[in-house]
Amino acid sequence: MAINATSVDNASSYNNGVHTVSARSGEIGGTGDSFNFAYQTMVGDGTIVARITSYQGTGWIPRAGLMLREGPTPTAAHALMSVVGGNTLEFRWRASTGGGTSAVGGAA
Repeated sequence: MAINATSVDNASSYNNGVHTVSARSGEIGGTGDSFNFAYQTMVGDGTIVARITSYQGTGWIPRAGLMLREGPTPTAAHALMSVVGGNTLEFRWRASTGGGTSAVGGAA
């Protein structure tokens, strides 16, 4: 699924328990986002286990990770734990719909 991302190179698939996402546009930050992602709706409590098994990033601040998001709109509140640029961990969040995005990062 895409949020404000229009590149023809964006794609996602799910096969045998593995999500694969390819994206070449967008950014997650500010008061609105633009990116491509695979998602699973979750209602109530749940458990998520994720592992990044392959990462190839080029362009402006490539990232791969796991996001919890209130919905598929560009201004949705969210929390994102990601690998940025291939070797740095970053936690990024928007505490309220339409609010600014905050981030904290560190060494992998």
